[in-house]
Amino acid sequence: MDLLEFFLLNHPAPSETVKTPPRKKGEELFSALGCVECHVSDWQLNAEQRGHADYTQRFSGDRRSFNLSVVADAKSDDLRGRLEH
Repeated sequence: MDLLEFFLLNHPAPSETVKTPPRKKGEELFSALGCVECHVSDWQLNAEQRGHADYTQRFSGDRRSFNLSVVADAKSDDLRGRLEH
């Protein structure tokens, strides 16, 4: 369980290449079906709010020790990663 927790807290955030028309249509369908209610595109983890009335806001926040920034290369459409501290 410790290894799984470490992986989930430290794996890179999702990234994507150039948005093609089929990809845009897929995103629209994903949203229209209600999938975005649970599967969110923003992986922003805010700091803990212990006294917050909403239980989902009372987590320990972003504990990653590094960030792997991944973006699409404009020329090749390949994904490129860069380690950030």
